[in-house]
Amino acid sequence: AASKRRSLSCTNTVKAFTPPMSMYSSSCSSSQNKSNNNISNADDESNTNKLKAQWSLGRDVWKNVPILSASSSSTVHIQTKVRLEPRPDNDTISSSISSSSSFSWPEIVQSSILYGFGAYNPRGEVMPDEINREQHLLMQSDIVNGLQQLNTSTSQDTVLPPAFWWQGASIWEDGSSERGFIVAFPKQNKNMIPSSKSGSQEVLEEEEEDHDHDEKIRMQMKEAHDFIIQLAAKYNQGAVYRFEMEVHGQQRLMRETIPVLDAGTDACVEVEIDEYDDNGDASASGLIDLSLFE
Repeated sequence: AASKRRSLSCTNTVKAFTPPMSMYSSSCSSSQNKSNNNISNADDESNTNKLKAQWSLGRDVWKNVPILSASSSSTVHIQTKVRLEPRPDNDTISSSISSSSSFSWPEIVQSSILYGFGAYNPRGEVMPDEINREQHLLMQSDIVNGLQQLNTSTSQDTVLPPAFWWQGASIWEDGSSERGFIVAFPKQNKNMIPSSKSGSQEVLEEEEEDHDHDEKIRMQMKEAHDFIIQLAAKYNQGAVYRFEMEVHGQQRLMRETIPVLDAGTDACVEVEIDEYDDNGDASASGLIDLSLFE
């Protein structure tokens, strides 16, 4: 059974917090992810630290997550949390199943690179609800149009499946929340196609095909990453989340905070399932608060 959900109003203010080193992983470090020419030198260090603390402690709710693919008719609702305790060296728990939950991440989460972000409260500045909602809808339209263009640009190349998105929301320790989005870019391994060729010629051609395939994946993922960063910058956002399943040794979902406009907000933590609902009636069960999306 899922663990009990923490009250959303446990504190009135965001407490100063420095994540323990055990929360961080070198697997998140990437020159591509941490390079962004839009980052400004933050003069207000206290604001940067406040944002970093808020993002480190927040819980995320994902609504109607497809289990297998964008066309999947089966969906689940998930609430995530940051894992604060390090895993033992011999912990080989499958698919980053929470120690307090019997559920594992849907296949689409395990096999994709995910980005989480939104248009609410740019760079931590609290805005009126009507403005946040308006910006949210504008960003949703930009996501739909942008992914359509990305998917169209790669429609002639079957290296990667089409990208798609679902609704998300972040819950902060002071009880406030912000709506946003999760955009999934599925990864796909090269399909081995039987060849009629033989010998060294076949080996050389397969090596060339593998190199071309890997280069196409790299370019398409870079295009996807740049799209997300540019979109977040358009809506004056300080940072975005990037999620990817780590499969070396321990299997766990790592969440990297990538600075967009606020330098110094980068972080890398493991996230795990806090609540999981697959019966389509999360609000009735009381496990996940879907009123966040109203």
